[in-house]
Amino acid sequence: MSPDSQNIWIFHILAHCVNNEKLICEGQALLMTTTWHERWRENKTAWDLNGPHPLTRELLELTTKLVPGEPSGKWMIPGCGRAHDVKVLFRAGIKDIVAKDLVPKAIDEARNLYGSSPGLSLICGDVTDVSKSEESTFGGVFDRAMLCALNGELRSKYALAMTSLLKPGGIFASIPFAETGNPASGPPFAISESELRELFKPHFEILHLEPRVSPACDQKILKEWLFLAKKRP
Repeated sequence: MSPDSQNIWIFHILAHCVNNEKLICEGQALLMTTTWHERWRENKTAWDLNGPHPLTRELLELTTKLVPGEPSGKWMIPGCGRAHDVKVLFRAGIKDIVAKDLVPKAIDEARNLYGSSPGLSLICGDVTDVSKSEESTFGGVFDRAMLCALNGELRSKYALAMTSLLKPGGIFASIPFAETGNPASGPPFAISESELRELFKPHFEILHLEPRVSPACDQKILKEWLFLAKKRP
């Protein structure tokens, strides 16, 4: 089945499942999976900056300022892509990092770049599929672009997965997109301040939420959020 035919088939499923939230979420997940596999296969990875995001260091420094003693423990990078940001996390003193992506090619390329880094585990898998052994084992999550890769019900599922991964007091640090050049298309998808707060306020204390124009922004990504939250006990 061609990618276009597969996408038409997925939309056909969604059209017949409008009254079933579980099936809608499963259909959205299948569509997102297909989209990201296509983009990696076709080398359409324009979000990759060939290095860490310019705001990663600032976000981690802000973490230390607002939550003394952090960052600490084991950290997760969901939707890691080529995992460039591990360099900044290691410099910040984090010694145990799990970087995870759904696309095998992304993990293969991350291994070529950073596979020999001590303390780094690169895993191919679904970040929303949290095993019992992973629950409440992470001190922090650094989300470079995972949240803005999702939309609809998948965002709620993702936020719940991150809640499950983190220990009480764990940090969720993120740089999602606040404004894109073409809001009608995606992924990636922008996320509003109200939606960010709505997603995380049930289980997190929001420590910092600030719109920024960073050197990483271009005509497609106009603004980003500097977002920091701490899981409640």
